[in-house]
Amino acid sequence: MDFQLAEEHCILRDSLRKFFEAELRPLDDRWGDQEMVPDRARELIKMLLPWGYLGENPPEDPVIQCLRTEELARWSPSLDLVAAITVSAGRTSGQRAHPEIAKRLAQPLWDGDLRGAAAMSEPNVGSDPSSIQCRAVRKGDHFLINGTKCWITNGHI
Repeated sequence: MDFQLAEEHCILRDSLRKFFEAELRPLDDRWGDQEMVPDRARELIKMLLPWGYLGENPPEDPVIQCLRTEELARWSPSLDLVAAITVSAGRTSGQRAHPEIAKRLAQPLWDGDLRGAAAMSEPNVGSDPSSIQCRAVRKGDHFLINGTKCWITNGHI
């Protein structure tokens, strides 16, 4: 079995590496280990748009998706997580939300104007989504959310 990348995949990988080194490394050198803040997250996410990290449709070629994820995570695991959660939130809201909510949220997520967040971890169940105890109960024209979260991934950006 041949485990070598196809030429097109090698070109993509090499292009991503050059981009990250030339465009994102100077930003990393400037910011170092400073906390990710909303403006910084927006700027970095928007730099990923031409490479297809965000958007409504994932690539049909799973190797391309894997290479993009791998190369971004090599440079910045935290930015890879921000991008992944944002894409997931955009696709979920675009495909499953009420049309009004989808219209308001999906495109701004795909365009990098909003960032997605995830709130799964709870004190009594950890990060097991099937055991989440927090509930949203309809109360007239709004929802009451009952429960406790340990943290919200991307909640601060």
